[in-house]
Amino acid sequence: MPRLVPAPGGPPPGKDPAASPSRTSGQGTTGTLGLFTLALILAISAILALPLAFPGRFQLSPGQVATQDYYAPQYFRYESEVLTAQDRESARAAIGPVYDNNPSLVASGSQQLAAILTAIASMRGDDTQPDPSRVQRLRQLPSAGLTDGEISALLGATPDHFTRLRADALRVYDNLMISGKIADTNTLELQRNDLPNMLTPELTAAERQAAAALIRPLLGINLVLNQDATEARRKAAADAVQPRIVEVQKDESILRVGQIADAAAIEKLEKAGLRNPTVTATNAGAVAGCVMIMCLLLHFYLLRLQPGIWRFRRRLLLLALVLLAPTLIMRVVVPGHAVWPYLLPVAASSMLVAVLLDANLAIIITFMLGVFSALLTQGSFELPFYYFVGGTAAVFAIWRAERVSTFVLSGVYLTVASLAAALLLRVVENQHLDWNAVGLLALAAGINGALSASLTFATFSLLGSLFGIATLLQLLELAHPTQPLLRRLMREAPGTYHHSLVVSNLAEHAAELVGADPLLARVAAYYHDIGKVLNPYAFIENQSGMGNIHDNLDPVTSARLIRDHIIEGQALAERSHLPRRVIDCIPQHHGTTVMKYFYHQALQGDAAARIEDFRCPGPKPQTKEAAILMLADSTEATVRSIAQAGKLENQGAGAADVEPAPNSIPGIVRRTIKDRLEDGQLDECDLTVRDLARIQDAFCAMLSGIYHPRISYPDKPAVPAPASPPNGHAESRTVAPIVTSNGAPMPLAGAPARETPHANSTESV
Repeated sequence: MPRLVPAPGGPPPGKDPAASPSRTSGQGTTGTLGLFTLALILAISAILALPLAFPGRFQLSPGQVATQDYYAPQYFRYESEVLTAQDRESARAAIGPVYDNNPSLVASGSQQLAAILTAIASMRGDDTQPDPSRVQRLRQLPSAGLTDGEISALLGATPDHFTRLRADALRVYDNLMISGKIADTNTLELQRNDLPNMLTPELTAAERQAAAALIRPLLGINLVLNQDATEARRKAAADAVQPRIVEVQKDESILRVGQIADAAAIEKLEKAGLRNPTVTATNAGAVAGCVMIMCLLLHFYLLRLQPGIWRFRRRLLLLALVLLAPTLIMRVVVPGHAVWPYLLPVAASSMLVAVLLDANLAIIITFMLGVFSALLTQGSFELPFYYFVGGTAAVFAIWRAERVSTFVLSGVYLTVASLAAALLLRVVENQHLDWNAVGLLALAAGINGALSASLTFATFSLLGSLFGIATLLQLLELAHPTQPLLRRLMREAPGTYHHSLVVSNLAEHAAELVGADPLLARVAAYYHDIGKVLNPYAFIENQSGMGNIHDNLDPVTSARLIRDHIIEGQALAERSHLPRRVIDCIPQHHGTTVMKYFYHQALQGDAAARIEDFRCPGPKPQTKEAAILMLADSTEATVRSIAQAGKLENQGAGAADVEPAPNSIPGIVRRTIKDRLEDGQLDECDLTVRDLARIQDAFCAMLSGIYHPRISYPDKPAVPAPASPPNGHAESRTVAPIVTSNGAPMPLAGAPARETPHANSTESV
């Protein structure tokens, strides 16, 4: 089937660009969306970052003396950052410094000591030198600094004692400098002072003092501090420390009167929710930055992927409500409470967005609320994961809420998913789980699911009415044929009612193919011509058995009567309190099209006739559903009028590039959609060329099923009565029925004839 081709850029000839009215009131622009995002950033940042003072909470700082007793209001457990930091610092302090030996210092000192002892031995064996001369030479030995007593002891020692002194001095030096650990000056001084005691007692005291005097100046710090190795060992020891988990029982004393509040007590007060936390400018700025990132992501998501939401101010207000309300509640409840956060029905916001707006947007809102809860728990992952998993599961369950049981099912999904998330995450974090903890989490998740489902069910209809959003249950109720407006349309304008039924089938099928709301398209089609009940005989489908009243009216009056069904239909729908999305489709399904029949008729009598007198009031379709309704309405009316005139041509299944016959269903559908496209009626909705091609295929398939060719039944043949058998009795036998090509049985002779439905009958052949 040939595809329709959009007209070249720019309005077609004869089209007045100024004739297209602006969008309906209540619709926003990109500037409105920007202001919404900015206001959201400021409001949520203020909620999350600014300190809030509540009754029963106290401002207490470390080092202050408690002026009253503080007791835990309920049981809670938490990971103490203060105690964990203290344990890690203790582990670091327990690791001593790491030193490396200095072998070059040991080798040089040993060689120097050996040289000094060799020189002393040489002087002792030189009898040619007088004693004063030898004493003077000993005083000049490098690094010796010997006193007269020490020199006398060295020179006066017997050969055996000197040999022992010499060997023992080298031994002591090597032990101290190789095996000993001299890392600082204090240790060095202690070793120098203790040198005489390290020498062998077989030497005299004077000889030991002399040997110590030779060793003392050569001793030094033989270890070098290895800063990197020391820090690595201390870090490893600190990292090996497990976080300190603190459990506080209900009514347990946290601080007594007169006690000094330390950091651990202040932390416990904060976790118990008994202390107003202090907020620094850095902390507040970081929180505001996180909020800004999340809100900007929401901004661009709406701008690029959800134009049908941000273009309506009331829907933006609904988004602000479902974000601000749970954030404020979390701000009050989450800090300092162990169980209450798990009971909060945060998922109700996600479920409301899924029911009223869009399921994809509901996932985004769920993620944002999870991040906001993380900001309130100092980056803890458990509560955000709990909220996100439970909220997402609830969105999947409630996305198509067509019956009350769906809300119950969503609560069950929420309970199971939340409980599984909480338990698995605690196992991952190696937290202790006993039956009491599991039972408490299960109870909290169950209450959360019940509260979220109940709150959603109790408020979604009210919020839908307040913010002009038609819910699925409302639409299902409006689609029931017992609705007063539909019953009135069926009784007072039956032709219009039948037309609306056909249009609803076309619109619903097309909406399914292009991603629009099929139920909204169907319901809008039911009510789009409701204004015709006020003057039904002004429309040809309701003029059965009577003349056309427009034959006796001038074109301007006829156009006014036709146009009035739009204005009066919208007013009637508003008086009947139909949803705004349904009401908006009534004027939009005609857009700003011109009633060309009456306009051309007017031009024949008056060349100066104004085209504005024959233009529908508009506005042009703003949504996919309204645009589909416009195309379905005009297409069905055109096909029906041509079919009733007997001019409908049969278009067989041909090649896709074959031009359809002008009066065939494919030709009519293609021409009608192309006319609306070139007239600019689809400029303000979100339909693409691909969507229009799919709509064209859907219309052709359904209209071909409605207006398919009928079979011409043959006339009933005259069958003579059978002759009586010779015995006078009728012969009993079975006669096979004669059937036509479509499978309908042809009546036998003598049987009552069944009326054959014709092309315009509502009975399907």
